[in-house]
Amino acid sequence: RDFVHLRTMHNGKKLHVFSIHLKSNFLNPEILKDGTKRPMKTQTELADGIIRSDFFRLSQAKKLRQILDQIFTEDPDAEVIVGGDFNDVEINSTVGIVMGKNQEAPDALIQTTKAIPKEKRFSGTGRGEVSLIDHILASKNLMSSLTSARILNENLSFHENVAPTPTFPESDHAPIVVEFN
Repeated sequence: RDFVHLRTMHNGKKLHVFSIHLKSNFLNPEILKDGTKRPMKTQTELADGIIRSDFFRLSQAKKLRQILDQIFTEDPDAEVIVGGDFNDVEINSTVGIVMGKNQEAPDALIQTTKAIPKEKRFSGTGRGEVSLIDHILASKNLMSSLTSARILNENLSFHENVAPTPTFPESDHAPIVVEFN
């Protein structure tokens, strides 16, 4: 999946807005030469599917971080927003890579929803649990312009959206709305 990148201006500074959708963490089967998927029957084969999925997701996160590093190298004052379906919670590696592992660095991104009370800070309902798997991250220099952050999860449905054939038509993700001045 590619990233959507919008370049514009905000208060006289360059603003970069990214919309992303990282691969889900469903098992990723091995694709054989004939194009078919190798069945995953043993625990080891299932472990391989997890590793393939994680490798792909971590590679996507690293690619985005490389783009962000290039932006901040060229313009340390650039404002950046990255939002979308990370398919991962904040404490996991994919989100951490995009945010920047060194949160003290000026090019680290900040979770815009951190002020929302923990019991209301969720955007997904996978596996019968609520979790924050969608994120809107912003550069430190943009956080002072953040006026509000909301997650519209009041009517979020619970599903068992299980690969390989999810069947429900509505989303199991709640929209996140942030406003900057």
